[in-house]
Amino acid sequence: MTQLEFDEITDFLNPRNKIERNKYTTLDVTYHYKDNTVTITGNIPRSIIQDIAITFYERKAFMNLLLPSEENKEYIKKIVLDNIDEVVILSLYLDDYYLLKKTGLKSNSSENYKALITEIKRTLINKCDLDMTSFEWIRKNHICNYVIEATQNRLNKNPIIKTSKKIEELNYTRNLKKIADDFDYIVDPFMGRRNSFKELEDILEYVDISLDKNEDNEVKMILTDKQTSTKLIHERKLSGFSNSITYINENKEIITVMHEFESAAKLRPSHGEKLVIIKDTPISSKSVLFYNFTTNKTKYNGNDSYSAGMEEKIEFYSELQQAMNMAQETVLQHMIAKKTYTKKH
Repeated sequence: MTQLEFDEITDFLNPRNKIERNKYTTLDVTYHYKDNTVTITGNIPRSIIQDIAITFYERKAFMNLLLPSEENKEYIKKIVLDNIDEVVILSLYLDDYYLLKKTGLKSNSSENYKALITEIKRTLINKCDLDMTSFEWIRKNHICNYVIEATQNRLNKNPIIKTSKKIEELNYTRNLKKIADDFDYIVDPFMGRRNSFKELEDILEYVDISLDKNEDNEVKMILTDKQTSTKLIHERKLSGFSNSITYINENKEIITVMHEFESAAKLRPSHGEKLVIIKDTPISSKSVLFYNFTTNKTKYNGNDSYSAGMEEKIEFYSELQQAMNMAQETVLQHMIAKKTYTKKH
């Protein structure tokens, strides 16, 4: 759970006693946010956790709380959750329980948790300005401008010696840059307002959406396909941006493909516009391959960098395409109703 998500829960649930930004008490139960988790302490009826575990059997966090060694205890004193949906579910169940206990009135607010979660997520999406393109973001950060210019100058500059091989390689590099830019629109489907979407409540049945935003307007969004665990991660940082797709292929390898832009006041060899491929296999050590558009250098694991050739660029193009296809077949098929192709620059 992110700080932004906890703040939004606090706003929606209107706790009776907000102690501080990351802590509040309601119905004799205290919620404390720290390090991406919420610790709930107090008298939490074991019967509530049993009801939740049965109703939401797919959420193992609640089932794991029902320790056989404590089955005779009426209350659970401490629960740690890291998912916004689970915190909302527990809060609503506690509301219903204490309302019935103190007033004799029965409420079914817990049955409406999907509607509440949907409204919270809708608010979070609107707050994060997800339609902003990656390059719109970095152009606002003027420290990045010279890196953009360096990359564009190298891609636009024709070779001095115009051999067919050099022209072919330059054209392939330009195509690689184009698919890298298209990759960003896949990772953040809200970017550029290119798509129309299915109903958010329907999307959330299949895709988990996690969002965070800080005072500097840095944003992180994670879209996770609940069935395949494919992840799309979009980040805007003061130093640039990062867009990645992580999936498990047919060989059980965990593949991460990333397009990122990193800069600073003083340019380092590691800075620039880059592609990264990370492969984590069950039978061998993790491998990392980099390509830097700005310097035309490539690097494998911790070895020295060298000028990238066609072989490396073809590999990167193929990996980008495969990752994009995986994202479209999993996360995006549950989200996008219609593609409008009105690309925003």
